[in-house]
Amino acid sequence: MEMMKTKKPRKEDQRTRLTKLMIRQAFLRLLEERPINEITVSELCEAAGISRVTFYLHYKNIFDLNDKIKENFYKEIQNSLIPLLTGDKKNLPDEKMVDTILRVLYENRDIISAMVGKARDMEFVKTIIGYGHDVVLGLYPKLFTNKAEKDFNIFYTYVSGGVMSIIRLWVNNNFQDSIEELSSNIRKLIAVTIKYFD
Repeated sequence: MEMMKTKKPRKEDQRTRLTKLMIRQAFLRLLEERPINEITVSELCEAAGISRVTFYLHYKNIFDLNDKIKENFYKEIQNSLIPLLTGDKKNLPDEKMVDTILRVLYENRDIISAMVGKARDMEFVKTIIGYGHDVVLGLYPKLFTNKAEKDFNIFYTYVSGGVMSIIRLWVNNNFQDSIEELSSNIRKLIAVTIKYFD
């Protein structure tokens, strides 16, 4: 009896990718204007220039679309951090690490504007902060061996609150500051705060 071949998942064709991009852009524009529970599939389809049938080929509803956009963004953040966190790190977060995170945020500024700016999706913000928390707890105890975990949690809570406020200001100023300038300022502030471990 001949064994059935398992089908490989098909890659999205260019037309599908373009359709999803149009849906994403239209959704994020609407999300900047009002809360997600006030956005309808009909108005989203009109804004994206697609039919309802096309929308439902890709998403169950508005919330499914929102979840998938966030999931893809989280994967991008994780993938960008992996090369920076592997191996035996003996140094504090350097220019490359801060620059990389800011670059991912900038490349996804439509998502950041919608979810960190006016919409203030706290679950989204909490998830982003969670990645940074993993970095701190994975790195700082190797550098400051005389401190307890609660010290690192206090440090990160303070720093992450400040950094998120800086990023929100960056968003509200339409990303006017360069990544290099913002990265430099954030690293200087972290360097000052690290004195907490003295």
